[in-house]
Amino acid sequence: MMPKIKQLTALGNSAIIGLSSIVLSAVSLPAQAIQLNSLTGFWTSVNGGANVTGLQTNQVRWGDPVSGSGQSGLGFVGSAPPSVSFPVNTNFVLGTLTHYNFVVAGGTAASGANLGISLNLSNAGETINPQFNYAFNIDETVNQEGNVDACDPTKQISSVPCDDVITFDNSQQQIFILNGNQYELKISGFSSDPTNFSPIAQFTTIERQENNAYLLGKITPLTPATPVPFETDALPIVGSMIAFGFGLRAKQKLAQKKLVKFE
Repeated sequence: MMPKIKQLTALGNSAIIGLSSIVLSAVSLPAQAIQLNSLTGFWTSVNGGANVTGLQTNQVRWGDPVSGSGQSGLGFVGSAPPSVSFPVNTNFVLGTLTHYNFVVAGGTAASGANLGISLNLSNAGETINPQFNYAFNIDETVNQEGNVDACDPTKQISSVPCDDVITFDNSQQQIFILNGNQYELKISGFSSDPTNFSPIAQFTTIERQENNAYLLGKITPLTPATPVPFETDALPIVGSMIAFGFGLRAKQKLAQKKLVKFE
């Protein structure tokens, strides 16, 4: 049978070790979710195309319209406000991308467009306003009247020749620092449903139509997260836990002295 002194010592050490684990766990709380307060988009440039209008706004158009169909183009409306919070490493909606796919004369279509995105992000009391630029590729196909078989089968989704396709360069890396932590924001892809965060790689629009897709992005940490400071109402709890540990240790030592004295 374990002597009383050893029993008490084992009990005290066990409690202190357990307390230390709890305190260390609290100290290493993960960083809070990132809060997106606002997001606006504007088209900074267009590759190719004629009669380009709308640069530095959220809707850009190009091309010489055929048969009064209107110009082709792209539009973008950011998803915030209202503010939304989300954990890192998860897809979220950057905004709504609109593709205006109309018939334009040959040689007047654009082959790409660059979207500038301005964000307001918060985390653990710090707010930043990064601005990024993302390039999109535009495949404005040659229309084959009545001949859908002439269209690229990997891009065609309709019986109207030929669908146009928007894609993006997934290697584009945009980096920002928030609360001493380094992150990157990448485009994940497109979705037809704002609640579906499983993106697809291309956005297809039938000829002579206006089409919307949700543009998804993902924020990924590039450095280990800095622990979030304790909330004010958590300090008394942690303080009480530490005080309890020291009190228990003091009582243990006093008990040891008494046991030795009276043996």
